[in-house]
Amino acid sequence: MSDVLAYSVPAPAVVFPPMSPAPRVVPIAVQAPRKDALGCTACSMRSICMPQGLTPTELQRIEALICPSRTIKQGETIYRANDSFQSIYVVRVGSFKTVVMHRDGREQVTGFHLAGDSLGLDGVCSGHHSCDAIALEDSKMCIIPFHLLETMCREVKAVQQHVHRMMGGEIVRESSQMMLLGTMSAEQRVAT
Repeated sequence: MSDVLAYSVPAPAVVFPPMSPAPRVVPIAVQAPRKDALGCTACSMRSICMPQGLTPTELQRIEALICPSRTIKQGETIYRANDSFQSIYVVRVGSFKTVVMHRDGREQVTGFHLAGDSLGLDGVCSGHHSCDAIALEDSKMCIIPFHLLETMCREVKAVQQHVHRMMGGEIVRESSQMMLLGTMSAEQRVAT
C-alpha cells in the first residue's frame, strides 16, 4: 500500500461554499489508507468498481493505488471546473451532484452520482475538469490517481477493459441525458 506514497501527486483541493467570508481550501491528500480503512476486497462496491478475474497479485496492486474512504462533508467540492485533472473518484457512500456555472451566475445540474458511480472522467480529454462536483450529504469516496491507473491499464488487460467500460458508460449517460433534455419543453428543461 505504500506504492501510492512513492509518487508525488498534487492533491486536488476541496473548496467550501462561499457562505463564509473566505472559502477554505482543504487538500484531498493522496496518501496511504488508514489501517482501519476498509479495503477493496471487503468493500460492498467491489463488484461495481473492480474488474472481474484479477489475480491476487493484480488485486493487491490495484488496492495499492486506490486511496479508500476519504470523507467529504456536505457542500464540499472535490473539484471545480478548470481544476487540473489528477484522479478519478468513486462514490463509496453518499451522493454528489455535478454542476456547471453559466456566465450569468445560474447553476446547471449536469448529473447526480450515487454509491458505485465514478466522477472526474470529464477531465480525461482536456486535462481539466469541465464542472464542479459537490457532496449533497456527508459522503465517502475512493481516489484513484489517473497516472497510476494508466500504468496499470497498460499492464493488466482486465483493468484496461474495465476503464473502457466506465468511460463508455459515462458517454451513454451523457447521451441519454441530452436525448431526454431534447424531448422536453423549454419550461421542463428549466425545471431540471
